[in-house]
Amino acid sequence: MAWPWLLPLGLFFAASVAQAAVVEHTFNVGNLSISQLCEQAMIITAVNGRLPGPTIKVREGDTVVVHLVNESPYNMTIHWHGVFQRGSPWADGPSMVTQCPVKPGCNYTYRFNVTGQEGTLWWHAHISFLRATVYGALVIRPRGGAASYPFSPKPHREEVLLLGEWWNANVYDLERTAFLSGNITGPANAYTINGKPGDPYSNCSAADQTYKFHVRRNETYLLRIINAALNTPMFLRVANHSFSVVAADAATTYTLWYWPTIPGRGEFLRLAFEAAQAEYTDKSDDVKALVGHLGPQNVEPGQPAHFACPLLEVKLGAGDSSSSTTSSSKSRKTEEAQTASSGSQQAKSYFISQTPVILAYLAPKLGLDGTQDEDLSKDEVELRRAHVAQLTATGLDLTNEIHDTHHPVAPGAYYEEQKDEALRKAADVRKTRIPKFYNIFEATIANNPANSGFLIGTHVTTADLVVFQLLEGIAFAFPNLTKALEQAGEYKHLFALRQKVADLPGIKAYLASDRRKPFSNGVFRYYEELDPPAP
Repeated sequence: MAWPWLLPLGLFFAASVAQAAVVEHTFNVGNLSISQLCEQAMIITAVNGRLPGPTIKVREGDTVVVHLVNESPYNMTIHWHGVFQRGSPWADGPSMVTQCPVKPGCNYTYRFNVTGQEGTLWWHAHISFLRATVYGALVIRPRGGAASYPFSPKPHREEVLLLGEWWNANVYDLERTAFLSGNITGPANAYTINGKPGDPYSNCSAADQTYKFHVRRNETYLLRIINAALNTPMFLRVANHSFSVVAADAATTYTLWYWPTIPGRGEFLRLAFEAAQAEYTDKSDDVKALVGHLGPQNVEPGQPAHFACPLLEVKLGAGDSSSSTTSSSKSRKTEEAQTASSGSQQAKSYFISQTPVILAYLAPKLGLDGTQDEDLSKDEVELRRAHVAQLTATGLDLTNEIHDTHHPVAPGAYYEEQKDEALRKAADVRKTRIPKFYNIFEATIANNPANSGFLIGTHVTTADLVVFQLLEGIAFAFPNLTKALEQAGEYKHLFALRQKVADLPGIKAYLASDRRKPFSNGVFRYYEELDPPAP
């Protein structure tokens, strides 16, 4: 038996390290003579004389450069379906939306970065129905290659499967007729895999018009499946086999679990998502569900127990059902397959705890690891990420010390029960500990060769965000101390960083929203007696 699976268009996720590269292609869009379904040869519009067009293969963090040469009789643009286009909206491709169409005989160059995405996307024409023949795959592997895939078993081989449609007619004319008449275009004459109609049309298909690839028994195959049809949902099945969905749309869904009402340590994670302007779900209003993920009695199979929040829930294989999907399928004997569970496996959730660990996990995926726009070797990328993690952990160390100013003896006891100890602890933190940490951060910013105003590199990192929240929290808990330090002028770079982060588009919008929780009874607390006026 076989199990049907509704396929859309997107793909999978992971992260690792390798030197970012510039991947360059030339797309010559022009006429292609092709015969299918026992029909006479007809002229279609295609890229580089191929149907489908070339597959672009890159690694996360690479820069893609595509030179479009329009030799067709139609206006042309290329849309990079699913690419975030952070900082490069003009490369997105929709005609008369982000760019003017490229006229026949003219050229245009697309340039964009694929940081923070791993998986299978695709590209297609964004003019009329021309994307029925002008399309191809965009494969984004982790920086560390296949070994970094976030699922097991690792595939023995990968295949790109582009599901498409074929009309025995000029697709541009089909669209114009539908527009002028108000009638919808009829169904395709055939449905294709990698441009080939295949066995369902065997009476009118040559032997070479079926897409084939060989498999070995008991090996696992990664299928990068893309629905390139115009408006048709596609179903795919492999006889006597099941699928495991490992990702969709080159995206992973994130859910932040934390306590309600207080920013606490969960705020460090919110700032990372907000700075990257990345989507996430904030579950800080469901205490019952949160508690159900904490403690030794709530252990997910194959995952460690979690001592405390914040928790990051990472859901792999969750994507927009209108996009492409990556699946893993194991080739097996028929009798083995008949006893296998039917259907595709659902998206799986993984939970991560401990703030510095979560931030180290997110940093390369959100483009907050300090490796952007610099020519770094593989070893240098690893070291840069380690340095960002080091600075992040240093900031979180001071956060712990600030917490101990109001709870120096027992976290579970009331402040009033340890007030004497708190007075002594706060005096030491104000006099020695805060200046010691501030000196480290000030010197790091001042000695950054990029002279960017950030702690390290040219762009904001998780370390900058942690220090920003730290400065904000200390300004709330110790306003007199903060004012005195600012007036002394010893930490000009550090306080400039605070403003620089606050002015980032994502952070600025977040700080102005009602999603930003005010300081209260979390890590940073204000007690007048712990912050006496400066002498």
